[in-house]
Amino acid sequence: MPKRWYGILGSISVAIGAILSYYDYTMIGFPDGHLTEFDRFFKSFLFPVYIGLNVLFGVLFLNALFLKKKSRLTFFLYLILSTIFLAATYYFSITLENGQGG
Repeated sequence: MPKRWYGILGSISVAIGAILSYYDYTMIGFPDGHLTEFDRFFKSFLFPVYIGLNVLFGVLFLNALFLKKKSRLTFFLYLILSTIFLAATYYFSITLENGQGG
């Protein structure tokens, strides 16, 4: 693979992850504005942490892209941290009160 391949792929995945996370953030409290425990936790902790990681990895991927460095380790680290974030989101969505009726 070319040296820039992981930088390009990483930059695209960071952008997609940030857009999808921001979409979830904008839907908090929709349609009545009521915030559940999970919504408050997502808004105050999970979202800022994930966006911070996206900014950090976005800078690393763009740096690797412009300096023509291999960024395979950075890409796999980003995938692992994104998977951990998704697992944490799932865990807290089933353990915290999330307004799901029964």
